[in-house]
Amino acid sequence: MRLRLIGEKGSNVFNQNLKITQLGKSGRIEEAIQVFSLMKLKNTVTYNSMISAFMKNARLSDARRLFDQMPHRNLVSWNSMIAGYLHNHKVEEASQLLDQMPKRDCFSWTLMITCYSRNRELEKARKLFGLLPDKQDTVCWNAVITGYAKKGRFDDAKKLFDKMPVKDLVSWNSMLAGYTRNREMRLGLQFFKEMDERNVVSWNLMVDGFVEIGEGDWSCYNESKRERQRPLWPESAPQNWHSA
Repeated sequence: MRLRLIGEKGSNVFNQNLKITQLGKSGRIEEAIQVFSLMKLKNTVTYNSMISAFMKNARLSDARRLFDQMPHRNLVSWNSMIAGYLHNHKVEEASQLLDQMPKRDCFSWTLMITCYSRNRELEKARKLFGLLPDKQDTVCWNAVITGYAKKGRFDDAKKLFDKMPVKDLVSWNSMLAGYTRNREMRLGLQFFKEMDERNVVSWNLMVDGFVEIGEGDWSCYNESKRERQRPLWPESAPQNWHSA
C-alpha cells in the first residue's frame, strides 16, 4: 500500500512537471506559476521546468530568483539558466554563470562557445575553447571553425580543422561554407575535391557559390575537370539541387 502511494505521488509530480513545461512553451506563464505554487511535492525537475518556462517567456528575474532558491541544483539547472540567458541575449550574465558552475559538461561549454562564434566574438570563443578539458567533442570544434570561416579567416579555420582529432561531415561542410559564402570558389572547389564524403548540403554550397559569383566566373570549375582524379559531379546529377 505504501509503495503504491509513493508511486501515485511520483506519477502526479511527473504529470505536473510536464504540465508546467507545456504551459511555458505555449506562453501561458501565469498558469504555469499557479501549477508550480499549488504543488505540495516538488523535485529538481519541477524547479528546472519552471526556470525553463520563465526563460522562454523572458521572465529572467523570476528565473534567477527561483534558481537561487532551489534546495538542490544539478547540471540541467545551470545549463537551463545559461541557455535562457543566451536565448534572451544576455551573454554577460550567461558567461558569469558559467564561471560559477561547480561542474560543467560538454553542453555547458558548447552553449557559450557557439554563442561567441555566432556573435563573431572569435577571440572569446577560442579562449574558452582552449579551456575545454575534453577536446574530443566535434560540436565545439565546428562552432569555432564556423566562426573563423564566416569571418573569412580561412587560415585560422583551416589550422583548427587540421588539428581536429575526429572530423565529421559537419566539420567539412563548415569549412566549405566559409569558402563558398565568401566567394572563394577556387579554394572551395579544391577543398570540395578533398572531401571523402559529401551530402546534399555539400553540393548545394558549391552550386550556390558558383551561382553567386556569376556565370562568367566558372573557369575554376572548368579548369578542375582536367585535373581531378575522381568524378567531381555525380553521374546522375539532379536538375534541382535544393530538392535533392
